[in-house]
Amino acid sequence: MKYKFLNFRLRKVVHYSLILCILLIQVIIAIFFYNEFVNEKKLKFIKTQLEDSRALGGLTDNSRKDFMDAQDHLQKYMVTQDNKDLNLYFQSLKKLKTNFDKIGAYENASPRLRNSLAIQKMDTLKVTKLKTLIDSVYQTSLNPPKKIEDKQYEPEKYKNQFEDLKIQTHTYADTIKKKGFMGRLKDAITGKVNVQKESTVVTLTNNKTIDISQVKSEMNNAMKSMDKHYSLEIKKVQLNAAKNQRDNIKFYSNFSKLLVYSNGLIDVYENAIKDFKSELEKEYNKQSSDNNKIRRY
Repeated sequence: MKYKFLNFRLRKVVHYSLILCILLIQVIIAIFFYNEFVNEKKLKFIKTQLEDSRALGGLTDNSRKDFMDAQDHLQKYMVTQDNKDLNLYFQSLKKLKTNFDKIGAYENASPRLRNSLAIQKMDTLKVTKLKTLIDSVYQTSLNPPKKIEDKQYEPEKYKNQFEDLKIQTHTYADTIKKKGFMGRLKDAITGKVNVQKESTVVTLTNNKTIDISQVKSEMNNAMKSMDKHYSLEIKKVQLNAAKNQRDNIKFYSNFSKLLVYSNGLIDVYENAIKDFKSELEKEYNKQSSDNNKIRRY
């Protein structure tokens, strides 16, 4: 009877132990399936976001390159005034805007990236404003400041009354003594040749009496007139140069403001995407480590 009772108790312990083992196995299987399906799904989702963040990083790198190209084309345009360089400047900015649009499309689908951008004070810099600035500066570029053209100055010609001059012309010829046959033969042998020379004398006679004081007065008046004329011309050139300089500063300041604004947007996106990528890498490593621990256990 005693053995029978012990046998019953032992069977009961074994029975409950088996039930407990079955439950434990079921829990382990459930944890395994949860880890393999649910946690792996989480890990895969994080990995996809991480790959997207790397692609976004590539877009910011391209944006930085487009920005540098735009800056280079603007500097060339300021030197050459060639519309080809100006068009390349706007093409680079449009590429930059396209990169921002792609990042913005992902931002709309990713609250996490949106939060990172909010931390970077994205509200102060809007991509939509960039397009408005590009259009505005492009319209301004259609009316560049006028160039200062070199002005040709011709001195006033001296006026003279030639009717007061009397011109006389006289021509004089040298006389050569005529030699006999033997004399000419001797000159031919010795190479001595006498050539008749003619001289023309032109004589100019001014019939008008010169008044020295009047000439001096006319010279002084002429010098004063020249000083006044060229002083006014120099002043005009200086005023035109100053106006042109102001117009150039205003004209190119619009281009510079656009580049500064674009650079600010690039900095915002770069910092936000770096933070976004860093958080995803940490989360991915943690989730991967947790999954591996569960597999080992």
